[in-house]
Amino acid sequence: MGKLAVQQLFLMASILLLGTSVQASNDLDQQINKLLQRPVLLKANQIPRLGGIALRRIQVIAKGSDGVVKAIPFQLDEFDQDGFPMVAEADDIVVDGEWGVLDANDEVLFMASDAGSKLSSVELKDFHTLYEVSMVTGSSEKFVYLTGVRALPNHPKHYVHFDQEKAIIKTDWYQLTLDQSNPVIWKELFYYNYGGAEKKPTESLLDTMKVRLHSGVFTRFMNISLSNKHLKARILRVKNGPIRTVIQLEIRVVVAKIPVMKIGMQFHVMPQMIDFPSLVAIPGIFDRVMVEPTMTISLDWNDLRSSEVFTALYPKKPAIVDGHLSAHEIALRQSGINNDENWIAIDTGKNFASVFSLKLPKDKDVGVLSFFYDDSFVLADAPESVLGQGPNMGWKIRDMPSDVRYYMTPSLFFIDSLGDVPVVDLVSYGKYSTSAVVNDTPVH
Repeated sequence: MGKLAVQQLFLMASILLLGTSVQASNDLDQQINKLLQRPVLLKANQIPRLGGIALRRIQVIAKGSDGVVKAIPFQLDEFDQDGFPMVAEADDIVVDGEWGVLDANDEVLFMASDAGSKLSSVELKDFHTLYEVSMVTGSSEKFVYLTGVRALPNHPKHYVHFDQEKAIIKTDWYQLTLDQSNPVIWKELFYYNYGGAEKKPTESLLDTMKVRLHSGVFTRFMNISLSNKHLKARILRVKNGPIRTVIQLEIRVVVAKIPVMKIGMQFHVMPQMIDFPSLVAIPGIFDRVMVEPTMTISLDWNDLRSSEVFTALYPKKPAIVDGHLSAHEIALRQSGINNDENWIAIDTGKNFASVFSLKLPKDKDVGVLSFFYDDSFVLADAPESVLGQGPNMGWKIRDMPSDVRYYMTPSLFFIDSLGDVPVVDLVSYGKYSTSAVVNDTPVH
C-alpha cells in the first residue's frame, strides 16, 4: 500500500472516530436532558459578532407554537477577574473586560424548552438576528436566535428565584429554606415530585447541612468543635436571574479572636441544582493556631430509610439506609471516595435522588478527602431539628494546609432518580447543556 493510500486511510479513520465521538457526546447530552432540566450555556467567544455590544441591546428570541416570534427568558452574565459571575458593578470587584458590554468570557444562558421552529428569511431580517442556535429536544430540532437589537418585550418568567427577605430559594422543582441570619444553615428542602407516602408534604427531606471544624487550639490537648452557627457568614449581593440566580457570600472562621479562614462563595441556583464556587484563603497562621484540624461538610437527611447510597469508588455497591451501620458502610468511610473521585449520591426510589460532588484543584495541596457517613435514626448530633442521621453523608477533610489560596466547587443536584446516566458523567457534563450548534445568520 502506498504512502498516499495510508494517509487517506488514516484521515478517514480520524474523521470516523471524530464523528463517533461527537455522536456519543450528543447521545449523552440527550440522556442527561431526560434526567434534569438544565440551562443551555453559550460562551461569548462562540458568538463573536455580538462582542462589544451593550448587554441591554442583546435579546434571545424564538418562534412559539402559535407561530408568533417572542423573546424567551435568557440571561447575560459578566465575569470578574477571579472567574466568578458578577452580581453587580462594585468598587471592590474588578470586571474581566468592560462592564455593561459582552466580553469574551461572558456567558449567555437560556432553556432548551423555550426553543421553537426555524425562522424564515423574512423573519430573520425583521428581527435583526445575528445567530441561529439549534439543538435537539426529544425527537425534533429546535431553534433560538440571538439579536443585537432588543425589539421585543422581555419575557417575565423566572425559572429560579431567591427571596432574600424570607431566605427561600425556589424553582419549578424544589424549595430550599436558609436561616435568615446565617445562609450556611439550611432548614428545609422540598422536592415537588417526591412520592414517599411516609412523608407529609409539609415535612422536609433534609434536616440540615452541617459544616464542622474539629481541632486542637495551640495544642492537641485543648480541643474545639465549631459548627455552622460559629461561621460568620453574610450575604453581600444577590442577582435574581431568570435562569441562574447568583447569591454572593463571605464566610469567615474565627478562633480565639484570630481569623483562620476566609471563603468567598457564590450560590449558583439553577432549576435542578446548586453550584457553590468558592475561593478559599487559609493564612499562614492557621497551622500555628489549629492543631490536627479536620473539617466535615455533610447533608443530614430526614429519615430517608430504605434509600440507596452510592459513592464514586463503589458506584455499583450501594449502602442501604436502615438506621444501622453495616460493615460495608463502615468500610465506605475509609475507601468510598478520594480527592479525585469524590461524588456521593442517594436515591430514595420514590422520585427523589440527589448527587453531591466536589471539584478540587489538582495542582494544590488541599488536604485528604474521605467519606463522612452516619446511618442512625436515634443518634443525636446537634445542631439539628430532627433526631437521627437519616443518613448524614458528606466529606471529611484532614491534613489541611496553611498559607494557601485555592478554588473549589461543591455541586448539588436534585433529580427524580439516578436513571441510566452514570453519575460520573452527570457530575462532569450535567450542569449545562453545551451541545447547541451556533450558526451565523445573514447580516441585514
